[in-house]
Amino acid sequence: MADPAAAPATNAPPEKMSKGEKVFNWLTYGGIGYVFTFLATVPIAWALQYHSRMAPRFTKMAERLVERGWAKNADGANKLLQTVTLHFGGLIGIPFVWAAEKFKVPFVQSWNRTHGDATDPAAIAAAPKQTIWTLIGARITAWATVWVSLSGGGKLFPKSFQTFETEFADKFCRLLGKPARVGVPAALIAEHGQLRGEIDALRLRGLTPGETLGKAWEGVEKRLAQYETTHFQVGRIASLDIFATAASATLLYAVSRVFARKREQHIEKREYRLAAEKEMHADAVPTGRDDGRPQPRIDAAGAAVQKMAAAPELHAQL
Repeated sequence: MADPAAAPATNAPPEKMSKGEKVFNWLTYGGIGYVFTFLATVPIAWALQYHSRMAPRFTKMAERLVERGWAKNADGANKLLQTVTLHFGGLIGIPFVWAAEKFKVPFVQSWNRTHGDATDPAAIAAAPKQTIWTLIGARITAWATVWVSLSGGGKLFPKSFQTFETEFADKFCRLLGKPARVGVPAALIAEHGQLRGEIDALRLRGLTPGETLGKAWEGVEKRLAQYETTHFQVGRIASLDIFATAASATLLYAVSRVFARKREQHIEKREYRLAAEKEMHADAVPTGRDDGRPQPRIDAAGAAVQKMAAAPELHAQL
């Protein structure tokens, strides 16, 4: 009989990653998980945040989050919804990653044979298998991690985050040779330039802009946002998505493997338990009870005790 205390060992991937697996991971999680996700996310996030039909809904959803207490203020609500939009591209990429994982073993084994890698094919095939649910679980974990990171960073360095987004978008527009803003009134441009000069002067002296100057700058930035071009808006989204997608792709690779390993451990333990119960059932003998249920075999002394209990006359003879 199998020893119930002995736990089955979970098959683990080879300690040293083979050449084929390295190539597969770069193509799948670097190509689909990062490049494809980034290229898909930017237009989706722009449409949800800035398109004429979707922008009012985006603003209304942010207001509802604040009204229901799910966000403290409009900035927190916008950051939450922005993080959600940045992960739609990743959700689209999950089926492609899952499909690629289906062909991982033959691809890796073929690559290793072609390029002289002597890694045991059985060890590659024994690695935990990805499922659509392990990938979805990893994607949800990545979304939560990125949201916490962006929210925390935004609270700790609010001005730095806003400045980075703006400067990245400006450089993106210059790279394409496109204007960042169109139709901005001259008075607003002058006010923006004056405030920017005052803030830069304070920072050169190692000082932080006061609350009054900070609010004035935020007001000017909001008014300027009305004149932003599509290229500037895309650059603003890309400035965050570069890092969000990189973090998500890394977490998708690492966390999904943890989930896959946990899943296979659970399956192995369940199969082992069922096999042990089946073996115990096969060793059972009839008890003579009316229900006919079997019970495990017992030693000779136990059988004698059961016989005496079933026959009262034997007690009398003793």
